[in-house]
Amino acid sequence: MDDFDNFETETVSRRYWAQRHGEGAHRVDLRTACSLFRSVIEAFVAEDLLQEWAGYDCVDDGFVAGRAGHDPEAFAFRKTRVHGLWPPDHTWEKWSESHLLTAIEFFHDVVAKPTAGRFHDYMGCGYHASAFDRRPGQTRYRSEVNQFLEDYADGYEVDVAGAVVRAVPTGFEELVDEQLPASAGAEHRTPLDHAIATFRARRSSREDQLDALRHLAAILESLRPRLRAVLTRKDEADLFEVLNRFNIRHADSSQQSDYDPSIFLPWVFYSHLAAIHASYRLLERQDA
Repeated sequence: MDDFDNFETETVSRRYWAQRHGEGAHRVDLRTACSLFRSVIEAFVAEDLLQEWAGYDCVDDGFVAGRAGHDPEAFAFRKTRVHGLWPPDHTWEKWSESHLLTAIEFFHDVVAKPTAGRFHDYMGCGYHASAFDRRPGQTRYRSEVNQFLEDYADGYEVDVAGAVVRAVPTGFEELVDEQLPASAGAEHRTPLDHAIATFRARRSSREDQLDALRHLAAILESLRPRLRAVLTRKDEADLFEVLNRFNIRHADSSQQSDYDPSIFLPWVFYSHLAAIHASYRLLERQDA
């Protein structure tokens, strides 16, 4: 066999019976998350998805170094300033959260799917890859890691850039990646991208998230004069009611602030992100 095409590297990414029916573990603690991550990396090693970086052992040629050179552990420390990222072992289960999330981001950068190579049959030596493609390897990696990361702590995920960010609520996944139309201009696209990045940042505080919401509010406010031509007065008022009544844009004694921000703020943020996209669609249709 001369290439890797016939190797099975894809797994089903879905929730099984117990999870769908609320009978499985709903949340994952830190030690469990570390253990599950080690399981992912060990599986990737077995499937040669880390061979480009870590190299491989050959019964004839000895150790054949990858991009990490002859000391992958030192390479990982040099890049991350975190010890113990290689090789995977049971000490990983004692990692701190910072250690785990650093490792998750690091390995996203080094996984790659073999696309060509050869099987060395002698003494079961194994597959020796000679060409790689990082994109499918990273796609597979995100799928595997996000299966448990979304259930860890407040819910996180690895984005396409390899950064650990807050998970997007179900149903809003495509909205985060959707681009505003060209008619929006940089004056809206730039603050919108900033708002999304700020809101989803792993360490974003409540004030950070409120600041991101204010960016969305400013975009909607600037669109308000034009929206009056395509919305009824009631629809227009409803669009801004939540922003005005829940201590987001203005603070006074009449506003409601007694709410759970971990539940309420994501709902408000993604709802108003959708409202911005819908507003532009309505305005484009009117212009057409």
